Amino acid sequence: MGENSVGGALRQSERGPMNCTDSIYRCNSGKDCGRHRRQVVCCCAMCARWQDGNPIGKRVLIVDDLIKSGGTIAEAAKAITSAGATAVAAFCTHAAGRPKDLLRFLPGGDHHGVFSCFYLTNSVPDTIAQLPDNDLFQIIDIMPQVIKCL
Repeated sequence: MGENSVGGALRQSERGPMNCTDSIYRCNSGKDCGRHRRQVVCCCAMCARWQDGNPIGKRVLIVDDLIKSGGTIAEAAKAITSAGATAVAAFCTHAAGRPKDLLRFLPGGDHHGVFSCFYLTNSVPDTIAQLPDNDLFQIIDIMPQVIKCL
């Protein structure tokens, strides 16, 4: 599979049939270097489950580049929790969906309780500005790093 994110796997499954033996790989270099390969979850929200490793008793951080509705990452969190993780947090670089979709992770929403913490960057400021100030959403300001790189 060419894309190696949770959302990338879902997009792949939308392009054609994919079975649950297909894997998502990620290491620090962004490639399967052979030393840091990790299978994360099954490819689709309909059958998300932990595939490799042992999350029992561990705290897990799901890293995704782009979130729109949040459905895929929520299903991944549920799968990891049901496999025995004690806590699941999320980090997303771009919250590109509608703010109301992220509100589904708050009390009263259908994804409430799947994450102990949800880290987001402010790369999509209009979305971030509409999120409530609370303990779930932790916003990471990327502007100092952008300025440093320029």
